[in-house]
Amino acid sequence: MSDARGRFRDAPGAGPPVVDPSAHAEAITSSHVEVLNVAIEVDDRLVAPLLPLPLRLTLPPMVTFVLWRFHESSLGAFSLAQTRLTTRLRVRSRGLVLGSYFEGAPAAAEELRAHWGFECLPGAIRLTRHHDEIRGAVEAGGTVALEVVGRAPHAIGPDDIREMSALNPIRALTPEGEQARLLQADTEFRVEAASRSIQLELQAFDGSAWNAPDIRQEYGVRALHYHCEMRLPPPRYLFDPMLSSEQESQQIERRLPVA
Repeated sequence: MSDARGRFRDAPGAGPPVVDPSAHAEAITSSHVEVLNVAIEVDDRLVAPLLPLPLRLTLPPMVTFVLWRFHESSLGAFSLAQTRLTTRLRVRSRGLVLGSYFEGAPAAAEELRAHWGFECLPGAIRLTRHHDEIRGAVEAGGTVALEVVGRAPHAIGPDDIREMSALNPIRALTPEGEQARLLQADTEFRVEAASRSIQLELQAFDGSAWNAPDIRQEYGVRALHYHCEMRLPPPRYLFDPMLSSEQESQQIERRLPVA
């Protein structure tokens, strides 16, 4: 069984993105984002080794595949695909980002990596909606990293959509040097139209492409597809992955932009 907790240790070298939490960052905004959010149940014995110390699995243990297509934004058009492990830190649910792939405007990739901590590995991301199905796929390095289909989608109310914060493993620049941290990335959105499918088919999933080779689907939960306005505010909170779940979040103090 793999153990991804090495991603959260303080050894130097390749690994999560290096982020200066105090650096000035501007929110990313868009009037049209298309989202596919797919949830599956997984075996807790296979995903527990992926958790840093302060996080706990939800019941049931779940993995979500989150695909964003920004048709336009303050940084240009782009798509971002994430695999998240649904966790709890104290009383709130958060999605631990196991890996992410990016396609689109290079400026957006650099901002998402440098300030939000997304890996933004290069990939081809597809998100398509037909009257009888919703399909999402990610290709990277000539192989299919993810392909999922939700069939017979039906309309739901915009207020039925909820989104949890993401936690990105990063190397935070501090006065003491680079330190392993979890950076919380939040979204603010207004949903315009949404649908849900409970007939899921995970047609392809390469766990190794997402730093999680042992993940296997136990049960398909649901697929949500929606169009919205979205804003990604600069991250505000950091967590130490080597401390207990009783820790307080570290609120980020940012430098003002240089005039």
